[in-house]
Order: sequence, then structure tokens, then C-alpha cells
Amino acid sequence: LSKKGAYGGRVGSADTNERDASYRIVADHLRGTVVALADGVVPSALDSGFIIRKMLRRLFWHAVNRLEIDRFACSELVPVVIDTLTPAYPELAHCGENVAKCVMEEEDRYWNILDKGNTIFEQMRLNMPANESVFSGENAWILHDTHGIPIEITEDLSKKHGLVVDNKRFLALKEEAKMLSKSKSNFSTHISFDTTGLEKCSDDAKYEYSLKADGSYSFPQVTTKIVAAFDKDQRVPSLSSSGSIVLESCQFYAEEGGQKSDRGVLEVNE
Repeated sequence: LSKKGAYGGRVGSADTNERDASYRIVADHLRGTVVALADGVVPSALDSGFIIRKMLRRLFWHAVNRLEIDRFACSELVPVVIDTLTPAYPELAHCGENVAKCVMEEEDRYWNILDKGNTIFEQMRLNMPANESVFSGENAWILHDTHGIPIEITEDLSKKHGLVVDNKRFLALKEEAKMLSKSKSNFSTHISFDTTGLEKCSDDAKYEYSLKADGSYSFPQVTTKIVAAFDKDQRVPSLSSSGSIVLESCQFYAEEGGQKSDRGVLEVNE
């Protein structure tokens, strides 16, 4: 699948273009994610699902940008991994189709996010002062925090245009966001919800935004289901006035890292 030639086993300074390092990253990450997906881990924004999503996105980037593998071709490598590991893990032989489908869906989602992020990066770059050689930490943080673009990708995009990222400022903003998220909430009390028995909910739609001509963002409407309701910290069958609900899927950004929570309207589809 790669257009960059065969793996050469080079490491360190001998791997001048880091091609062989990228081969190892793709192979390692794909093995790990195939086993995890076969074991029931679902890519998500939480816990082990988040680790799997990060691993997949890293291998997608290396496969396409370093090894010149076509986009959406990584799922074709899943049967190779399964054939290699099946002697040790026989159960893998029965889940190849589902795993490959999950990898394909994640790659589709990843490139959708990244392409939009690249467009915003280019807008930021064109708005930089003439002869400026440093891509600001503020812009790098916006790409990371708002648009889900890892700092490594911002660094690579910057390098292609002869720029360096202000990593010191980026890390400072990241630390500030952590401190803000740990600071006292505006709520008078902290409420914990017992979500035992609930399926993990999806917020993937929040990444399916589009950029308007005026610079604002448009998010899709989502058709979803209410899977649970809470009156304070007690789960209840229905709500008569105020309370909290858990949705099967949602396009809202939660309050995290210092930004304000999204607001919207929930309409009942009779």
C-alpha cells in the first residue's frame, strides 16, 4: 500500500526521513487497536476508548503523510493483522469485518476533522504579519482545544511553511486550561450521576461543524433519544420541571478547559 518503498529496519540517525519509524508506528498501533476493538473497546472521547482513538489517528497520519498510503486504505491492513495474530488469539478470526468497519469509520471521521482544521490553520497563517516566522501558541491552542488538531500535526503544518510553533506558550495555555477546569465550578454543589447500565453516549457530532463566511461555526441538528433523567443526583422516570438528562448522542461541547458550555434547544418529536 505504501508508495515510499519497503521497510528497511533503520533506527535513529540512520532513518533520515523517519520512514521506517512511521512503518513501526503504523504496525504497532494497528496491532494494538485491532486487539482492543475485537475485545469490545469502542473509540470514544473517554477512558480506554479515547486511547484507542488517539492511536488510530496517529497511525492514520503516519500512513498517509509519511508512507503515502491512500486515505481510507488502513482498514485493508486489518486482515493482515488478524492473520498474523490468529494463531495466538483464535477469537480474532471471527471479528475481522466489524473491526475493519470500525477502523474505516474512524478514519473517515479523522480526515473530516483534519481537513477542516487544515483550512483554519491556513486562515491563521495568512493572517500572520509579514515575515513572521513563529506560529503563535494561542493559535496552536485554538486548533488543539477547539478543533481537535494535535500539536504534532500543527508543528508539521507549520514546518511545511517555514514556521516554528511557540510550544512554550502552547504548554502554558494548556496548563492554564487544566487549572481552570480544576477550579471551583459555578454550581453551588457538585452532583455525581450514577450512570450504571447506560451505554456510552456519543458526542462525535460536535466535530461535524462547518465554518461560515462570517467566521462563526454552524453545528448540525441531531436526532437523538433521552436515555436517562435525573432530579439532582437521583435517577427518575420523568421530569416535571428542572433536572438533568442523558442523551444517546449530542453535538454540544461540555464545559471543559475554561470555555463556556454550549446552549441549545431540545425539541420533542411527537
